[in-house]
Amino acid sequence: MTQSNNKLNSAFLNRISHDIRTPMNSINGFIAMAKKYAYDGDKVIDYLNKIDVSVNQLFDLISQVMEMSEIGTGKIGLDMVPVNISDKFSSQVSVLEEQAQDLGLQLHHSLDINHNYVMADDNRMSQITFNVVGNAMKYTPKGGRVYLHIEENPCIRPGMANYTFTVTDTGIGMSREFMDTMFEPFTREDNATVNKIHGAGLGLTIVRSLVDMMGGEINVESHPGEGTKFEFSLDLPIDTDAEHDLEVSRSVQEATIESLKGHRVLLVEDNELNREIARLILEEHGIITEEADDGDVAVEMVRKVTEQGMYDYYSFILMDIQMPRMDGLEATAQIRSIPTPPGVHIPIIAMTANAFAEDRQQVIAAGMDEHIAKPIDVDNLWTTLARFI
Repeated sequence: MTQSNNKLNSAFLNRISHDIRTPMNSINGFIAMAKKYAYDGDKVIDYLNKIDVSVNQLFDLISQVMEMSEIGTGKIGLDMVPVNISDKFSSQVSVLEEQAQDLGLQLHHSLDINHNYVMADDNRMSQITFNVVGNAMKYTPKGGRVYLHIEENPCIRPGMANYTFTVTDTGIGMSREFMDTMFEPFTREDNATVNKIHGAGLGLTIVRSLVDMMGGEINVESHPGEGTKFEFSLDLPIDTDAEHDLEVSRSVQEATIESLKGHRVLLVEDNELNREIARLILEEHGIITEEADDGDVAVEMVRKVTEQGMYDYYSFILMDIQMPRMDGLEATAQIRSIPTPPGVHIPIIAMTANAFAEDRQQVIAAGMDEHIAKPIDVDNLWTTLARFI
């Protein structure tokens, strides 16, 4: 390893250690305060809200590091699905307006498009937008302004539409020297203002990688003390049939949530808190929930009801992957080996923090039916269950 690489890794480890410890210290401190003032509901709510902020900060940091690891190994792929640009824009603005208000900023937004429905990687597009707008907010002092504009432009490629996303802020801006290296991993501008702001220096690297992967272009203009303008442009396939498909999907989801009432799920999860969260979500919609704290327990529970001839006792199984005694892959293999009459098949859905594309391929190969990443996206959970109820 070269001296340059050693310095780069050392700088990254120092920064990441600091940025992990900072929210962790806040979480520990506010937990202690919540315990001390447990009798005061208003204070406890305030402390929980502050813990929530720190948890999200920590989760974002970990997600960025994992994302960079995935990019570095070339394992990222695009999952092209129908996307309603207008609906997506509205939902993003709703989240961003709340963030801007909390930071004392003004968020201005506008949308000027002709084609609402396209085929795109919904999650990756959101990731780009939230990264760029989040950066603008992060480096814009209180009282400043951030502008988000999406515009559709003529596209010479048949069946495609060109969308330009522009994010402008009145923030601290960037120096010309830093702009030369701003897309490189783990780089942050070295000045007193920036050093007070949390971040591992990965956001822009991820944005550039994702835009490149989508065949787009990105341009940046910035002046110290005046602000920054990010502009990225993507050509996306127009999906003329998507409007009907998405409306059907919404109807299916609503019907599914209603139809889930009374069904029984076996929830296999070794982490007690994760198990409690999942159980609350499921039971809130009338789903009967039974629990297993490890894979071997789940196998015996399924074996027991199967031997009694209750082949449809569980409507589906939500299976964690990493567990101390028997992991989810082995548990699935053993459940699939339990003798059942022809046509009997219990859907097994992986519910795991292992969220990369290769993880999904692994669970499918092991005999599971689907893969849901943690933290649980409730809408995605219902949509997934719709396939099996």
